[in-house]
Amino acid sequence: MKNKKHPFDVIKKMLNDSNVNNIKNVAVFKIDGQYELFGEYTITKIKDRFRVTKDRTNFTETFHNLKNAVVWATLNKRNLINDARRVQSLDASLEGYNFSLEVSTALYKKAKDVEGQCIHLAKLSESKAKVSQITIELEAYTKNVRNWQNRMYKEFSNK
Repeated sequence: MKNKKHPFDVIKKMLNDSNVNNIKNVAVFKIDGQYELFGEYTITKIKDRFRVTKDRTNFTETFHNLKNAVVWATLNKRNLINDARRVQSLDASLEGYNFSLEVSTALYKKAKDVEGQCIHLAKLSESKAKVSQITIELEAYTKNVRNWQNRMYKEFSNK
């Protein structure tokens, strides 16, 4: 089997140390199905989850959505710990409400009487509203991270 070179190793050979460190602070690589962020974080898909590990530590977090894992890692790198925790909490809540949506939909379809349908329809509506609310909040964090990344890329390209 051929030894694959990590893209960052190739970059290191072409640039001096200060430029390498600047690139490391903004770089995101996808290698063999894993994502490497900022030279510190690795995101690996395990079944239907995404595990984030921080290099040289025993630190791991698990997410149900790749985008939320990237947002969390970026916020954590920026030392916005409370925001990172909130993203983690929202990710877990979103999975719970999505599961609730599936269950409520199935129970609604199986309900034989109007009363049963009304009960499950109310639960379904509640879950949809909560999913919408969580998604809006997650999108605000995503936008924040995207803006920061764009600023970092712009700063790096101007050096």
